[in-house]
Amino acid sequence: MSQSFVIANWYPQREGNWFLPGGGGIATYWNSRPGADGSSGVGYSLGVGKDWPLTHDASLTVLAAYMWGTLGEVRSPARTSTNRRYQAPELKLAITFR
Repeated sequence: MSQSFVIANWYPQREGNWFLPGGGGIATYWNSRPGADGSSGVGYSLGVGKDWPLTHDASLTVLAAYMWGTLGEVRSPARTSTNRRYQAPELKLAITFR
């Protein structure tokens, strides 16, 4: 499973450290088993994060997000699933450069 999203971060306060990321894009599922097919669909992400300044240009960033979407039709040798949905929580720790 992979996701290619465009995410925008909204900072409610101009000089604040809290932000709300959100966006969406393409979600892709693949299966390497013989007779199985992959699928693709749309996905979305919403979250909350906080920056802790380390230097003038860098911050330590903590982010929690929730991703969800649909994958369309997924086929395996045993059966075919339509409107397959996925959900995934996400936690990130990063160094952010501005």
